[in-house]
Amino acid sequence: MDAIEISHLYMNIQTHISGSKLALSFAQTSQREKIQNWMLRGTEISEKHAQIFGKALLENHIRLPVPHDIEISDLTTSIFSDRLAMFQMNFLSAAGTG
Repeated sequence: MDAIEISHLYMNIQTHISGSKLALSFAQTSQREKIQNWMLRGTEISEKHAQIFGKALLENHIRLPVPHDIEISDLTTSIFSDRLAMFQMNFLSAAGTG
């Protein structure tokens, strides 16, 4: 494993952790059950990817990145529209795929 691969794995782990927290916060504030379920599924996928990337680093005896201190409040009032939340998550997913 070379330095470029390590840096990509590090960045992907951090991105997936942040994305999972964002999806969880959108699920918490959405009033529609279908969107909540979609966001929670996104959270699960992001956490799974972070674990897979972390396993690759650990197998090569490389430390995992320390996640940022991200906390989600207990707010349930919708600040953003469901349409904006869905757009943001679709955009992040497409950017991550690229």
